[in-house]
Amino acid sequence: MFKYRNLKSVLDQYFFFRNVGARAPFTPKIRLLRTYIQRIDMTDELVTIRVPKELKKRMRTSNVNWSRELRGAIEHKLAADDRKNAVGELDSILLSVKPGFDSTHAIRESRRHD
Repeated sequence: MFKYRNLKSVLDQYFFFRNVGARAPFTPKIRLLRTYIQRIDMTDELVTIRVPKELKKRMRTSNVNWSRELRGAIEHKLAADDRKNAVGELDSILLSVKPGFDSTHAIRESRRHD
């Protein structure tokens, strides 16, 4: 009688049955959907990746939280990229320093003003 096309259609059908006083034939699915919706943190962004079928099969058989592992790998890569950018900035600062610059004089001046 009813088809589940998307979340909106499922909820519309649920409220239809609820309003006419009948028990919805898919109440357990609605409970699961409600639980799932409550667990979604809408401040997070969704990232999708493609993997070969064979790799996906191996991922299913393992007992690994892939979301957590991938988030950690992304954070690690971004931290490495930040360090690389910081080194590049320091190199550009060092290249801008004129030959014969006396750093001890600059340090003494900055301490005197503190």
